[in-house]
Amino acid sequence: MFNTQELALSIQPIISYPHQAQVGKTYLMTIDLQSSEDEWPYEEEEYPIYCMLDTSALFSCQPLGESAVVLHRFGGSYGAAEFLLTAVQEEMQGEITVTLVNGWGVPIRVLSLGKISVTQVVTDKEETIESYERGTSVPQKLERKSDIRFARNPYIIGRPIREGERSKFFGRENLLNFIQDNLSQGVKTILLHGQRRIGKTSVLIQIPNLIKSNEFIFIQFDLQDKIQSSLSNIIHDLATAITEQVGIEVDNLQIPTNAELEQDTNLFFQVFLQIIYEIIGNKKIVLLIDQFDFINNDINEINIDSQHKFFLYLKKILKDQDKLFVIAVIERYLDDLPKLLNLFKDASIQEIGLLDDINAKRMIVNPAEEILTYEQEAINKIMQLSAGHPCYTQVICSALFEQARENSKWIIECADVENIVEIAIEKADSFFQSLWHILTLEERIIMSTVAEAQKIAIYEGTKFPEEPLDLLRRNGLNRTQKLSEAWERVIGNRYLSNNGRKVKVELIRLWLLQFHPLQSEIQNFKTHESQTKLQIQNGQEDIVKNLIEAANYLCQQGQNHLALELYEQALARNHNDLNIAVSLAEQYLQAKNFEKYLELHKQLYQEDSQSSKKRYLDALSEYGHYLLMQKQYVLAKEQYNKILEIEPNLKSARQKILEIKNYENTVINNEVSSKQGWFGKAVAAFRRIFEN
Repeated sequence: MFNTQELALSIQPIISYPHQAQVGKTYLMTIDLQSSEDEWPYEEEEYPIYCMLDTSALFSCQPLGESAVVLHRFGGSYGAAEFLLTAVQEEMQGEITVTLVNGWGVPIRVLSLGKISVTQVVTDKEETIESYERGTSVPQKLERKSDIRFARNPYIIGRPIREGERSKFFGRENLLNFIQDNLSQGVKTILLHGQRRIGKTSVLIQIPNLIKSNEFIFIQFDLQDKIQSSLSNIIHDLATAITEQVGIEVDNLQIPTNAELEQDTNLFFQVFLQIIYEIIGNKKIVLLIDQFDFINNDINEINIDSQHKFFLYLKKILKDQDKLFVIAVIERYLDDLPKLLNLFKDASIQEIGLLDDINAKRMIVNPAEEILTYEQEAINKIMQLSAGHPCYTQVICSALFEQARENSKWIIECADVENIVEIAIEKADSFFQSLWHILTLEERIIMSTVAEAQKIAIYEGTKFPEEPLDLLRRNGLNRTQKLSEAWERVIGNRYLSNNGRKVKVELIRLWLLQFHPLQSEIQNFKTHESQTKLQIQNGQEDIVKNLIEAANYLCQQGQNHLALELYEQALARNHNDLNIAVSLAEQYLQAKNFEKYLELHKQLYQEDSQSSKKRYLDALSEYGHYLLMQKQYVLAKEQYNKILEIEPNLKSARQKILEIKNYENTVINNEVSSKQGWFGKAVAAFRRIFEN
């Protein structure tokens, strides 16, 4: 057993390790985590937790892949962190300590595993983990098929294909040729887009490995965590990334500070880039920007100050700097970003789509080719379920690998694929939930309708499923412009076939039938419509309705400051309308006007504590999270204490306060420890790893 310190995050560790080990033998240790949070307390969909092992003098430790477990807001993790432990050559006793570290580089939990013995002969069979076949994560040669029990699952779920995993990246030849042709022709901006989990980040990471040219230096840069950063902060981080990835010692190059860039952002290209150009000679810099549309949500505003907008700043330096290029990944639908596309109207745009049959088959067969043999019918079944979608192909194959390892059956037949469909759906649930989350109400009901129409067609033996809008009409919902437009959007975004009558990925269709059946979605849709009509029938004035419609339209166009004014006018005319108040509060949040945001939610809570308590608590939590990101820990703690005054037993607030206290204690301890010999140096080295 092991003891834990009660710190910030409410998680349940699941650890497999050798309680007793034989001298010189190698063992597999796995660490997985389950969140016991009632509600996901973070803005991001994914929360990485890094596992740092102290095996004392008992073992040498080698991580298999990344030493991190990534939790997902929709439940579970993307898989365990795995380590190879090789016992020392002499008998001894000791402990293994596992330190869990958050994204700040701060320890959030310490797990002290029980007493472990290294002996010449292992006697306690029940507590001993069998030795691992030493070698790569997937052994190149397996002397016995039974060795598969100790082989790491070679299929990757839920994370990008990293730089050192080139052999696990399949296809995209046409896309890479497109990129190389455009770069060679001097195209300054290339925009890549595609569905969620289609492999956009993996493509970006692999570009330097797959585009063979001595003319370019590629710089990876992610904007996902910079949504609340100022322009000067982003530029400073970009300069740091360029310096590190070009391979320049930071001490040998003075990077402009945040303070200097706040005074003059031109220092980046007038001074810093000129020094970089001298160092790299005739080479050119290509910025590989991930999550390009995560910042500057107000790009659609008409009159914006270019000195505080990253997109406009980037556009300017691309125009002025002949040796600077950008390849960027866009997460949202292109139709939702008209002004962004207009700003980069000279960009080459390319979709990252499904894999073709040849590369889908390679993704299935190659990772486990020394272990598993796939019959052709099994391959066909996998491709029929996944349609060449990389993520869902990996999910299915991962489930098959685990089934083969459990049953010691290494030839994969069609029946094996059919047997793991439910497991694959469960494994992919967080990905499906993420997809569902971004769909509009109309898009959701269209997806469920198409899934149901296919089910009916299969049952009746009909070649072509019924048109979804006709099926909806037969179920009491008339064709509307919104439904027609939603159908066109999900077709255009490749979730449906070209004729709009089939869900492209069969695994998604099966998930829809199970968790979002048509009748349930029709009821949700009708309930929403009834609520809307009831608001109108209850005497809502036409002028209020017009104000709200205009405000909603302005929100869609990105003109949030104008929308905010209209919501304020609408609430002033109908102060009892909760929906208007909530919409106005959201606009205050978008504008980062937390004073009014909290004031409005507090007022709603005082008027009706029962129905508005959760919104007020969420508002306090949102502000607390914002303050944390700004490193204003004292103010952040005040918000979480206010939450506990209302809801004393709320776990997430208590955990945040504990996390802040732990961070403050860690800072203090680090300052003390830094003066105490080798331990202080170790702490400093540890912090540098996670700061980089």
